[in-house]
Amino acid sequence: MKKNKKILITFGIIFAVVLIVIIGNTRKLTFIEKGIKDGFSFIMKGFSNIMGCKNDCENVEQIEVLQAENNQLKSDINNLKEMLNLKTILSEYNKINATVINRNLGYWYDTLTIDKGKNDGIKENDAVITKKGLIGYIESVNYESSTVKLLTSKTKNKISVKITYDDKTTYGLLSNYENNYFVIESISEDVKVDSIVTTAGLGNNYPEGIYIGKVSEVTNDNFDLAKTLKVKPEIDYNLISLVSVVSK
Repeated sequence: MKKNKKILITFGIIFAVVLIVIIGNTRKLTFIEKGIKDGFSFIMKGFSNIMGCKNDCENVEQIEVLQAENNQLKSDINNLKEMLNLKTILSEYNKINATVINRNLGYWYDTLTIDKGKNDGIKENDAVITKKGLIGYIESVNYESSTVKLLTSKTKNKISVKITYDDKTTYGLLSNYENNYFVIESISEDVKVDSIVTTAGLGNNYPEGIYIGKVSEVTNDNFDLAKTLKVKPEIDYNLISLVSVVSK
Protein backbone atom coordinates (compact mmCIF):
# COMPACT_ATOMS: atom_id res chain seq x y z
CA MET A 1 0.00 0.00 0.00
CA LYS A 2 2.92 2.38 0.75
CA LYS A 3 4.42 1.66 -2.70
CA ASN A 4 1.14 2.54 -4.42
CA LYS A 5 0.90 5.72 -2.39
CA LYS A 6 4.39 6.84 -3.50
CA ILE A 7 3.55 6.18 -7.16
CA LEU A 8 0.36 8.24 -6.89
CA ILE A 9 2.16 11.12 -5.20
CA THR A 10 4.92 11.14 -7.86
CA PHE A 11 2.34 10.99 -10.63
CA GLY A 12 0.44 13.85 -9.00
CA ILE A 13 3.57 16.02 -8.75
CA ILE A 14 4.36 15.53 -12.45
CA PHE A 15 0.84 16.49 -13.46
CA ALA A 16 0.90 19.46 -11.08
CA VAL A 17 4.02 20.81 -12.78
CA VAL A 18 2.44 20.38 -16.21
CA LEU A 19 -0.76 22.02 -14.99
CA ILE A 20 1.13 24.99 -13.54
CA VAL A 21 2.89 25.50 -16.86
CA ILE A 22 -0.42 25.33 -18.72
CA ILE A 23 -2.32 27.57 -16.30
CA GLY A 24 0.57 29.98 -16.09
CA ASN A 25 0.29 30.50 -19.79
CA THR A 26 -2.49 33.04 -20.48
CA ARG A 27 -2.98 32.00 -24.09
CA LYS A 28 -5.97 29.94 -25.16
CA LEU A 29 -5.50 26.27 -24.31
CA THR A 30 -5.21 23.77 -27.12
CA PHE A 31 -7.40 20.69 -27.28
CA ILE A 32 -4.53 18.51 -25.99
CA GLU A 33 -3.78 20.89 -23.09
CA LYS A 34 -7.43 20.94 -22.11
CA GLY A 35 -7.37 17.15 -22.11
CA ILE A 36 -4.31 17.12 -19.87
CA LYS A 37 -5.97 19.55 -17.46
CA ASP A 38 -9.20 17.56 -17.30
CA GLY A 39 -7.25 14.30 -16.94
CA PHE A 40 -5.23 15.73 -14.08
CA SER A 41 -8.39 16.89 -12.30
CA PHE A 42 -9.91 13.42 -12.68
CA ILE A 43 -6.78 11.68 -11.36
CA MET A 44 -6.43 14.04 -8.41
CA LYS A 45 -10.08 13.45 -7.51
CA GLY A 46 -9.47 9.70 -7.50
CA PHE A 47 -6.29 10.19 -5.48
CA SER A 48 -8.22 12.27 -2.94
CA ASN A 49 -10.84 9.52 -2.64
CA ILE A 50 -8.14 6.91 -2.07
CA MET A 51 -6.50 9.02 0.64
CA GLY A 52 -9.88 9.70 2.24
CA CYS A 53 -10.50 5.97 2.37
CA LYS A 54 -7.21 5.39 4.15
CA ASN A 55 -8.52 5.99 7.68
CA ASP A 56 -11.62 3.86 7.09
CA CYS A 57 -9.49 1.07 5.64
CA GLU A 58 -7.12 1.22 8.61
CA ASN A 59 -10.08 1.09 11.03
CA VAL A 60 -11.41 -2.01 9.29
CA GLU A 61 -7.97 -3.61 9.49
CA GLN A 62 -7.75 -2.79 13.23
CA ILE A 63 -11.18 -4.32 13.87
CA GLU A 64 -10.15 -7.48 12.04
CA VAL A 65 -6.94 -7.68 14.10
CA LEU A 66 -8.87 -7.25 17.38
CA GLN A 67 -11.39 -9.91 16.34
CA ALA A 68 -8.57 -12.31 15.55
CA GLU A 69 -6.92 -11.62 18.93
CA ASN A 70 -10.25 -12.09 20.72
CA ASN A 71 -10.81 -15.43 18.99
CA GLN A 72 -7.29 -16.50 19.93
CA LEU A 73 -7.83 -15.53 23.59
CA LYS A 74 -11.07 -17.53 23.70
CA SER A 75 -9.22 -20.51 22.22
CA ASP A 76 -6.40 -20.15 24.77
CA ILE A 77 -8.87 -20.04 27.67
CA ASN A 78 -10.61 -23.18 26.46
CA ASN A 79 -7.27 -24.95 26.06
CA LEU A 80 -6.20 -23.96 29.58
CA LYS A 81 -9.48 -25.20 31.00
CA GLU A 82 -8.92 -28.56 29.31
CA MET A 83 -5.30 -28.74 30.47
CA LEU A 84 -6.25 -27.97 34.09
CA ASN A 85 -9.43 -30.02 33.91
CA LEU A 86 -11.52 -26.98 34.86
CA LYS A 87 -15.25 -27.05 34.33
CA THR A 88 -15.54 -23.32 34.99
CA ILE A 89 -13.30 -20.34 35.54
CA LEU A 90 -13.79 -17.33 37.83
CA SER A 91 -14.57 -15.01 34.94
CA GLU A 92 -17.75 -17.04 34.42
CA TYR A 93 -19.01 -16.12 37.92
CA ASN A 94 -20.58 -12.88 39.07
CA LYS A 95 -18.23 -10.88 41.32
CA ILE A 96 -19.54 -8.38 43.86
CA ASN A 97 -16.92 -5.98 45.22
CA ALA A 98 -17.09 -5.05 48.90
CA THR A 99 -15.20 -3.21 51.63
CA VAL A 100 -14.27 -4.59 55.04
CA ILE A 101 -16.08 -2.50 57.67
CA ASN A 102 -15.35 -4.42 60.86
CA ARG A 103 -12.87 -6.87 62.37
CA ASN A 104 -13.10 -7.98 65.97
CA LEU A 105 -9.66 -8.01 67.61
CA GLY A 106 -10.62 -11.10 69.58
CA TYR A 107 -11.53 -12.97 66.38
CA TRP A 108 -9.05 -11.34 64.01
CA TYR A 109 -8.24 -14.54 62.10
CA ASP A 110 -11.75 -15.95 62.42
CA THR A 111 -14.22 -13.55 60.77
CA LEU A 112 -14.66 -10.10 59.26
CA THR A 113 -17.64 -8.00 58.18
CA ILE A 114 -18.19 -6.49 54.73
CA ASP A 115 -20.56 -3.74 53.54
CA LYS A 116 -22.61 -5.83 51.09
CA GLY A 117 -25.51 -8.19 51.82
CA LYS A 118 -28.78 -9.63 50.54
CA ASN A 119 -29.74 -6.39 48.82
CA ASP A 120 -26.60 -6.75 46.69
CA GLY A 121 -27.25 -10.36 45.72
CA ILE A 122 -24.89 -11.99 48.24
CA LYS A 123 -25.84 -15.41 49.61
CA GLU A 124 -24.56 -17.68 52.35
CA ASN A 125 -21.63 -19.93 51.34
CA ASP A 126 -20.52 -17.65 48.48
CA ALA A 127 -16.73 -17.67 48.12
CA VAL A 128 -14.80 -14.53 49.09
CA ILE A 129 -11.54 -13.60 47.37
CA THR A 130 -9.01 -10.80 46.96
CA LYS A 131 -6.81 -10.21 43.93
CA LYS A 132 -4.30 -12.59 45.53
CA GLY A 133 -6.62 -15.52 46.13
CA LEU A 134 -9.26 -17.14 48.32
CA ILE A 135 -9.78 -15.81 51.87
CA GLY A 136 -12.99 -17.53 52.97
CA TYR A 137 -16.75 -17.76 52.45
CA ILE A 138 -19.94 -15.94 53.46
CA GLU A 139 -21.02 -17.35 56.81
CA SER A 140 -24.09 -15.17 57.39
CA VAL A 141 -25.94 -12.44 55.49
CA ASN A 142 -27.91 -9.37 56.53
CA TYR A 143 -29.61 -6.97 54.15
CA GLU A 144 -26.75 -4.45 54.13
CA SER A 145 -23.76 -6.46 55.39
CA SER A 146 -22.31 -9.97 55.59
CA THR A 147 -19.97 -11.96 57.82
CA VAL A 148 -17.02 -13.71 56.18
CA LYS A 149 -15.55 -16.86 57.72
CA LEU A 150 -11.83 -16.79 57.00
CA LEU A 151 -9.68 -19.74 55.92
CA THR A 152 -7.45 -18.95 58.88
CA SER A 153 -10.29 -19.70 61.32
CA LYS A 154 -9.66 -22.60 63.68
CA THR A 155 -13.32 -23.65 63.33
CA LYS A 156 -13.48 -23.71 59.55
CA ASN A 157 -14.41 -26.79 57.53
CA LYS A 158 -11.78 -28.69 55.57
CA ILE A 159 -11.46 -27.64 51.93
CA SER A 160 -10.81 -29.92 48.99
CA VAL A 161 -7.85 -28.61 47.00
CA LYS A 162 -5.98 -29.41 43.83
CA ILE A 163 -2.17 -29.41 43.80
CA THR A 164 -0.69 -28.85 40.34
CA TYR A 165 2.88 -28.93 39.06
CA ASP A 166 3.58 -28.98 35.33
CA ASP A 167 1.08 -31.54 33.98
CA LYS A 168 0.67 -33.51 37.25
CA THR A 169 -2.32 -33.08 39.56
CA THR A 170 -2.91 -34.32 43.11
CA TYR A 171 -5.92 -33.81 45.35
CA GLY A 172 -5.99 -33.26 49.10
CA LEU A 173 -7.66 -31.48 52.03
CA LEU A 174 -6.62 -28.14 53.47
CA SER A 175 -6.91 -28.96 57.14
CA ASN A 176 -5.67 -26.01 59.20
CA TYR A 177 -3.63 -22.82 59.41
CA GLU A 178 -0.46 -22.64 61.51
CA ASN A 179 2.24 -19.97 61.74
CA ASN A 180 1.19 -18.21 58.53
CA TYR A 181 0.99 -21.46 56.53
CA PHE A 182 -1.91 -23.63 55.45
CA VAL A 183 -1.43 -27.35 56.05
CA ILE A 184 -2.37 -30.25 53.77
CA GLU A 185 -1.96 -33.69 55.32
CA SER A 186 -1.96 -37.32 54.20
CA ILE A 187 -0.68 -36.87 50.64
CA SER A 188 0.60 -40.15 49.19
CA GLU A 189 1.82 -38.87 45.79
CA ASP A 190 5.06 -37.04 45.19
CA VAL A 191 4.63 -33.28 45.35
CA LYS A 192 7.24 -30.66 44.51
CA VAL A 193 7.93 -27.34 46.19
CA ASP A 194 6.29 -24.43 44.28
CA SER A 195 3.34 -26.57 43.23
CA ILE A 196 0.20 -24.44 42.77
CA VAL A 197 -2.68 -25.03 45.20
CA THR A 198 -6.22 -24.11 44.12
CA THR A 199 -9.74 -25.05 45.13
CA ALA A 200 -10.84 -28.37 43.67
CA GLY A 201 -14.59 -27.69 43.70
CA LEU A 202 -15.29 -31.12 45.24
CA GLY A 203 -17.96 -31.33 47.91
CA ASN A 204 -17.72 -27.77 49.23
CA ASN A 205 -18.91 -24.28 48.50
CA TYR A 206 -15.95 -23.02 46.54
CA PRO A 207 -15.84 -22.87 42.75
CA GLU A 208 -13.04 -24.79 41.12
CA GLY A 209 -9.74 -23.09 40.36
CA ILE A 210 -9.49 -20.31 42.97
CA TYR A 211 -5.86 -19.67 43.89
CA ILE A 212 -4.83 -20.40 47.49
CA GLY A 213 -1.02 -20.44 47.48
CA LYS A 214 2.15 -22.37 46.66
CA VAL A 215 3.70 -25.38 48.36
CA SER A 216 6.72 -24.14 50.29
CA GLU A 217 7.66 -27.31 52.20
CA VAL A 218 7.11 -31.07 51.89
CA THR A 219 7.75 -33.42 54.84
CA ASN A 220 7.26 -37.18 55.28
CA ASP A 221 5.60 -38.81 58.27
CA ASN A 222 7.52 -41.17 60.56
CA PHE A 223 6.75 -44.16 58.34
CA ASP A 224 7.37 -42.43 55.00
CA LEU A 225 3.86 -43.41 53.95
CA ALA A 226 2.33 -39.96 53.59
CA LYS A 227 3.42 -36.37 53.18
CA THR A 228 2.44 -33.12 54.84
CA LEU A 229 2.52 -29.94 52.79
CA LYS A 230 2.94 -26.38 53.97
CA VAL A 231 1.26 -23.88 51.68
CA LYS A 232 2.24 -20.22 51.71
CA PRO A 233 -0.59 -17.82 50.76
CA GLU A 234 0.21 -14.51 49.08
CA ILE A 235 -2.44 -12.75 51.14
CA ASP A 236 -1.50 -10.83 54.27
CA TYR A 237 -4.49 -11.56 56.50
CA ASN A 238 -3.67 -8.54 58.65
CA LEU A 239 -4.23 -6.13 55.75
CA ILE A 240 -7.51 -7.18 54.12
CA SER A 241 -9.61 -4.15 53.20
CA LEU A 242 -11.17 -4.85 49.78
CA VAL A 243 -12.69 -8.16 48.73
CA SER A 244 -14.88 -9.69 46.01
CA VAL A 245 -17.71 -12.10 46.63
CA VAL A 246 -17.96 -14.81 43.99
CA SER A 247 -21.66 -15.35 43.51
CA LYS A 248 -22.96 -18.56 41.99
